[in-house]
Amino acid sequence: MKTKKGLFTILAALAVTLTMAGEKPKISVRPLDADRLLMTIVTPKASEMEVTIDDKSGDIVYYGYWDSPEQTFKKIFDMKNLANGKYAMKLEVDGLTSEQELTVSHNKLSVSNTKEFVPACFQSDNQQLTLTYENLENKKCDLEIYGKNGLVHQTSFRPAGQIYAHYDISKLEEGNYTVYLNSANENFEFAFEKE
Repeated sequence: MKTKKGLFTILAALAVTLTMAGEKPKISVRPLDADRLLMTIVTPKASEMEVTIDDKSGDIVYYGYWDSPEQTFKKIFDMKNLANGKYAMKLEVDGLTSEQELTVSHNKLSVSNTKEFVPACFQSDNQQLTLTYENLENKKCDLEIYGKNGLVHQTSFRPAGQIYAHYDISKLEEGNYTVYLNSANENFEFAFEKE
């Protein structure tokens, strides 16, 4: 595996400020009884919201979208027609993604701990790769970029808050590349083509 040293340059500071001065939506999902869930969301401002519930095969069993709810939003989900098994509930609001695992088992409904994250955003052109990421929990992040001959760049960082990083890709050979961003809680993947 051949690594090209000095190929990438970080052009921007990695640590900036938390978005919304540290305010983020407060999300609660809890069972009301054996058949119903209560989802409560409190946001700093009225926001668009999207909820998806998938079964273990990845089939969508519920989808909801609200384009202008109040700052406090409540929704009751009736789960009584779902078969026993595990389901994934994903909520997106104000750029924050929240995931819970739901378990339906013999007239009992349970919800796992909430996992919250802001998806990483990648952009590329033939000159630079840009990464924007909200490191909410101050976890160590590892970034790796692979081309057809293996690893071409690797770096780690651990700033809390908003991360903006730019990497010079102008000297890369033409071809397809894959970027992996991994932390203790999240894994993101991005593919780009250098022409």
